[in-house]
Amino acid sequence: MARQNIEIGTTANDGTGDDLRTGGDKINDNFIELYSATGWASYKDTVYNSGSPFSVTEGNTENLLNNAGTTIDTYLPIGVTSLYNELTGHITPENIGDYYVLTVRFKAKNSEATGGYADIGLDLGGAIGLQFLESIIFIKGAGVEQNFSIAFPFYSLDTFVLNGARVKVNAINGNLQIYDIEYQIARTYKAL
Repeated sequence: MARQNIEIGTTANDGTGDDLRTGGDKINDNFIELYSATGWASYKDTVYNSGSPFSVTEGNTENLLNNAGTTIDTYLPIGVTSLYNELTGHITPENIGDYYVLTVRFKAKNSEATGGYADIGLDLGGAIGLQFLESIIFIKGAGVEQNFSIAFPFYSLDTFVLNGARVKVNAINGNLQIYDIEYQIARTYKAL
């Protein structure tokens, strides 16, 4: 729906503007449109834990798996059924031109005593490939648990909407053990 303007007439009380009921109806419609544009969901993995972590060997790039075993989707934007497909592992934006923030949270350990690091990003597939790349650095030493929270603000264009995107991790220096994985996805703007 396009924004609805309240017609106010040429001069005060000239009878050419919207009546009070019509004006109020347009106000309500505009607010409903705004409130339905935003929303969020949380998808927590229930497979990988500290006793059975997701492993990525140094030099390899892997999809960061999340079975969405615990999901909060009560606050999805109106008309949206999901922002993540746990069967394919894809982030699933709705419309071309939407804007989102994906926050990826997890705990991880690295095998390197010093200088352990990895890259994490979104793989849109096709010619576009890996986008929105961020680096994570392990500063606590080998085998010491660290908490990570990486925010990926992103927009969805045609390739992203068509393919979706998978979260990928590249273990650059050291072997990784990752667990307690959570994706929080919020749509902050809906394209008209």
